Amino acid sequence: CTGAMAEIDGEEVAYPARSVVIADGGFMANLEMIGQHISPAPEKLNIRSAPNVLGDGMLMAQAVGAELAGLGEFYGHLQHRDAMSNDNLWPYPTMDAISQAAILVGPDGRRFTDEGRGGVLMANAIARLDDPLSTTLIVDEAMWNGEPGSAGPVAAKGFLEEGGGWRHTADDLGELAAKADIAPDGLAETISAYNRAVTDGGLEGLDPPRTDRVFKPHPIIQPPFHAIPLCVGITGTMGGLSIDGNARVLRPGGEPIEGLYAVGTTTGGLEGGPNATYMGGLSKAFIWGLLAAEHAAERITS
Repeated sequence: CTGAMAEIDGEEVAYPARSVVIADGGFMANLEMIGQHISPAPEKLNIRSAPNVLGDGMLMAQAVGAELAGLGEFYGHLQHRDAMSNDNLWPYPTMDAISQAAILVGPDGRRFTDEGRGGVLMANAIARLDDPLSTTLIVDEAMWNGEPGSAGPVAAKGFLEEGGGWRHTADDLGELAAKADIAPDGLAETISAYNRAVTDGGLEGLDPPRTDRVFKPHPIIQPPFHAIPLCVGITGTMGGLSIDGNARVLRPGGEPIEGLYAVGTTTGGLEGGPNATYMGGLSKAFIWGLLAAEHAAERITS
């Protein structure tokens, strides 16, 4: 790598350099790449990042032989479905805290993911559905007015009401299902099994199992009951350019592309995986940025 080319006022300008650092973020606003790596329906995800985060640096590096690693997961949150069109519901509230205490269901009234594993994993599970706008959060009055609904710093209850968000409410689960266009038998069976498991144990026997090591489940027993339509907000992608311990971009097989570095969300292989583990965008930017700068400086004096 011997520099970079830029286009200024229609003319190409060369910037010779012994080192180039790619630090333009992931590909959160590139619907084509999201469709390739994250979701079958990228247009049904809410983009919570800048609109120009298109993965250009990643694609340029790949074009000169760089390896991509760790693609498939992203960092994001659960939001009210109207955040897709109502700016007052974007970027907050997030619905993670209350969802971690309750259940998510599809149109059939069935759970499809382990809510106890946290908001990021739930967001990834929803994004992988054929229709990411088909998920509904089910809570009862105790959760809505209690700590899960009021947990800060972006409490779902307060922010949702202030932003004009709505929810279906009913004293009877059958009526709630009708309002939310959810199969009533499926919802009733799901909530009955869930409440029994929460009260008597046996969470691992649910389908899918519900873990409680970090986020404790709350029973859904106190009317009125609430159904809140959800969407997924994607904040940062987790995969990208493969790098070594000096932040040098690698080719397939592990050979570095001399003079080319990647830092921050452009990098891959540090996070993701089956649990959608998130390491933090700022930590990746600061730590790898420093390592890249140190190595690039050593090349100047060597």
